[in-house]
Amino acid sequence: MRREARALDTIDRPGPGVADSVRLRDIEDFVSIRGRFRKAGQTPERTDFLAPYGDPEDPAEGPQVRVLCTTDGLRNDDSHEGTFPARCLGKVRDWNPGTGELTIEAIAIFS
Repeated sequence: MRREARALDTIDRPGPGVADSVRLRDIEDFVSIRGRFRKAGQTPERTDFLAPYGDPEDPAEGPQVRVLCTTDGLRNDDSHEGTFPARCLGKVRDWNPGTGELTIEAIAIFS
């Protein structure tokens, strides 16, 4: 298991706090993520942003957080070109341990 994925998955590890841990796909609450995002794709309905997590050698190839946004809710300017620092408030929709991708449905992005 990758080091970054292991840091996010404490279910099967012994030690303090294990009883309080949950699998990422079972999170029902809101999460706040801060990172350096880049636009990964856009349709008239949806815009996806990606941000690396951990410390991969190549941030574009390592584990990623994918943030799903409604396109019509985004500002219509050039602020989403290239990479940009932002905080995302959203809900966890999926965790893929094979690819190391965490998918969040955004409620708000603050850049």
